[in-house]
Amino acid sequence: MRWESSTIRQWLNSSFYNDAFNAEEKNMIREVELSNGEYDSGEITTSKDQVFLLSLNEIKNYFPKT
Repeated sequence: MRWESSTIRQWLNSSFYNDAFNAEEKNMIREVELSNGEYDSGEITTSKDQVFLLSLNEIKNYFPKT
């Protein structure tokens, strides 16, 4: 499944974002452009989000096995 069309992305950036953060907190959250990388389709896509999940590479980088 592609990030830009996933239901979890939609939920994170709508219901979760609106329920989890007050107006002051929302003002501190910046929209970021995420590169979805190149998958089976060979396409590189981008999306703009306030809330997102770490990529597998980011997980490996920030949480190395001990």
